[in-house]
Amino acid sequence: MAVSTKKRAETLVKKDSTGKLRQELYANAYRRIQKSIVDGYPLEGIALLDSIITDRIEAYLTKIYNRREMAFLTLDKALKILKEDKRTVALVLGSGSIPVKIHQGYIGIISDLENFRNARNQSLHEFMKVEEGKFKSWNDRLDDAKKAVQIGNALYKNVDSLFRKFTRHTLK
Repeated sequence: MAVSTKKRAETLVKKDSTGKLRQELYANAYRRIQKSIVDGYPLEGIALLDSIITDRIEAYLTKIYNRREMAFLTLDKALKILKEDKRTVALVLGSGSIPVKIHQGYIGIISDLENFRNARNQSLHEFMKVEEGKFKSWNDRLDDAKKAVQIGNALYKNVDSLFRKFTRHTLK
């Protein structure tokens, strides 16, 4: 399991300083993502979506495993843990602390996460690369990046909804 030397700041209540900072960061990130779409800067939108989606998944994994050091993950590492988690789900769900329906929601978005990751990689990491036999123009590449933002935006809404359900359940 991926472990970082950094520890995730825990939000104890929504009104503490960590909670307020996270709310501010999320609000600004979401506004900036929408602005990147309107202003035609999809690469910025992709980078912010990658960060915000990964943060929600990381928060979920941190709570499930009760390990704050499981932090500062990349999307790839978080996705790998979710995939591996299929094997350990019985232990976590057996404790009764996490409803099966919410956890299945996270497992259910693995293919969506992979689709976003692939679109992100193509747009960010392969933007300047020319594949033999595939000659995409600058504008075609920007169009692909815009599609990646749309994929990421829809995914973020799903991930955020799952995390809100999870948080409501764990705060009871």
